[in-house]
Amino acid sequence: ARYSSRDGYPRTNGLHSVPPGHVRSVQSTGAGGLIEVTAFAAMVGVFPHKVATATAIGEMMLNGALASGPFIGSVFYAIGGYKLAFIVPGAIILLCVIPECFIPQLTTNIKVDNRKALYVLTDPMILFAAWHCAACQILQNYHMPLLSVYVEKMLGEDVVWTGVALLINSGFICISAPIIGCLVDRFNPYVFFVASSIFLPIVYIFIGPIPLITFIGPSKIQLLATLAAMGILVPMGCIPSLLVMFDLYKAKHGGELHPWAANVLVSLYCASYPVGVFLGVVTSGIVAEYVSFRWSTGVMAAVFVFQSLACIAFCCAVYKKKQRRVGSEVYSNY
Repeated sequence: ARYSSRDGYPRTNGLHSVPPGHVRSVQSTGAGGLIEVTAFAAMVGVFPHKVATATAIGEMMLNGALASGPFIGSVFYAIGGYKLAFIVPGAIILLCVIPECFIPQLTTNIKVDNRKALYVLTDPMILFAAWHCAACQILQNYHMPLLSVYVEKMLGEDVVWTGVALLINSGFICISAPIIGCLVDRFNPYVFFVASSIFLPIVYIFIGPIPLITFIGPSKIQLLATLAAMGILVPMGCIPSLLVMFDLYKAKHGGELHPWAANVLVSLYCASYPVGVFLGVVTSGIVAEYVSFRWSTGVMAAVFVFQSLACIAFCCAVYKKKQRRVGSEVYSNY
């Protein structure tokens, strides 16, 4: 395609004329829509009795890549410019195709009625479990666009210090995720589901902190401690979500989880992440025009309390439904 100077792109041919937005759209389709969903579905298929652990490993890898990607890209950019930052990672990804050809194949002859798949995606209980994962991601990403400005204004530090602080947050996610996954597989996932919803808003009010808290003021230690705690509580809320969705489906289908249903639920789980990121970042940008960072993060924590109450009501409703089936058959593991 050929673009004029009015569009902001030079009059060149070939790939040089493709706008960055188009490239990012293709990238998100491949990385998020194809690679992430199929990777999570494959892990769940290979380890059906360790769903939370497999999910946790996937989240650990995802956050590790998000944390290290910008740094690696900046190194290649410093060495060889803009092109090298894309050519080298692209070549590495192409090399990954070779070992992927030797991954044992799972069942591929899965037949599914589209109406059944639509029913799974419209089940309110399953949708709420996915929404809780998205809500956790909203809190995780709400402060991201404004944190560097806040740090520079209130703490007198530059963007490098902010990057280190966010790296600590990602590091705690990578460290805590496998541990939480093992615990969720061993114990009741609904406990972690509720615990995350209760403690997340309590911790989040301290990220500013909200001006109503007078005994703690903005400081580096306070901010780092809050981000570290978020690195534990966010995966505590996200990792059990897929296992809860599986449990809800099995409770309605005689204790059986059909392979196609597992794939549909995995796709819903993966979609909850970008939904939460999108809502968190967009909401932050809109609110920042009218409310300060400390007040806006405090209000977000207060709003999340409604999610906490909804989680408690959700788990109570699930428990009551399962109690009605005690006299007949046990359709669920929890």
